[in-house]
Amino acid sequence: MKYRFQKSVHILNDLITYLHQIGSADFHIDMRLRKNVSVCMISAPVPNMSEDEVKRLKDTLNTPRQREVEQNFWGLSGEADTDPELSLVGMMVDEAMVDYTNGLLTIVVKRLEDQL
Repeated sequence: MKYRFQKSVHILNDLITYLHQIGSADFHIDMRLRKNVSVCMISAPVPNMSEDEVKRLKDTLNTPRQREVEQNFWGLSGEADTDPELSLVGMMVDEAMVDYTNGLLTIVVKRLEDQL
């Protein structure tokens, strides 16, 4: 897929921005590009995240993927400081996992690659 690496980096950038906005300053990032799937994982300590915030994050990132949005993703993302950016991330990925345990927030997003 064209721009596959750049899209993954952009997704990670939006996730880092979100984590920074909610109080994180330390991040662990892992990105895997395989033939059929791209996986981005980020974890960061986040103090005092409520169950409601975790649920909202899960719901937002699990917005159904909208491939037609991908053409506009570059222009839509990265400028605002609001949750709609995470909705865009949700529209760019096929699956999202969110875990908040002992003050550590971990987000894993997967993008399935189109088969030509």
